[in-house]
Amino acid sequence: MTLIIGYNFRITIEDQMYYDLVEGTTDILTIPFTKDSIFKGDFLTLSPISNPNKHTDFEIIGHVTSVEDKNGTPIKKTMRVKQIVDDSNENVSSAQNHMNYLKAVDKKIDHKLQKLGDKIKSNLITIEEKQRLLNVTNAFLHDLECRREMLDIMNAHEAFEKFKIKLDDEYHLGIAIDEHDRRNDSFNYQISELMKENNTLEKEMDDLNHLKQYISNEIQACEDEINSYSFTIQSRTNQ
Repeated sequence: MTLIIGYNFRITIEDQMYYDLVEGTTDILTIPFTKDSIFKGDFLTLSPISNPNKHTDFEIIGHVTSVEDKNGTPIKKTMRVKQIVDDSNENVSSAQNHMNYLKAVDKKIDHKLQKLGDKIKSNLITIEEKQRLLNVTNAFLHDLECRREMLDIMNAHEAFEKFKIKLDDEYHLGIAIDEHDRRNDSFNYQISELMKENNTLEKEMDDLNHLKQYISNEIQACEDEINSYSFTIQSRTNQ
């Protein structure tokens, strides 16, 4: 029987006893007497004599009792044991599945961020175009207002008689000015709505980026768990 750090004891036992313990037919382990100190709470790695490379881990859950022969000489030890079910494979499989899910969500977030970014860029182009049209309309409006103010100084009839210049009458200038005012209001409203939409889209992008950072941390945690399991398995194999 050899003391192994991390396992406590590695013991080879009779095949029948090994398989009875593994199958749960019994939970009483009997081994030849050893002076090694074995206590409740220790861990055992048991192997059948016919196949020493096969092994199963157990925990001692009952007090260890020494059995003596009729002369009072200790000949064996008995103890209650419980098989340790290694759920590491299940845990690592769960971590792998969760990581795959997180990566799929992360990919969807990237796609969503791309669409939001494209929409913001499109809105900015539209805003720039609307602003250009607004500037043109403002220039026309300024021209019309100046022409109407000129009519206040010299009306169309007087200008035609003195200078043979035909000016727009105040009525038609008023109609044109009103039309350009409405156009300006429309452009300003459209620009305002597009800017509001961009603000909303940028807020959504910020939220998604925060979520993306959270997912990145979770993926790293899953990878750490998987790597830790792989390291443990490798360490056991090396032992």
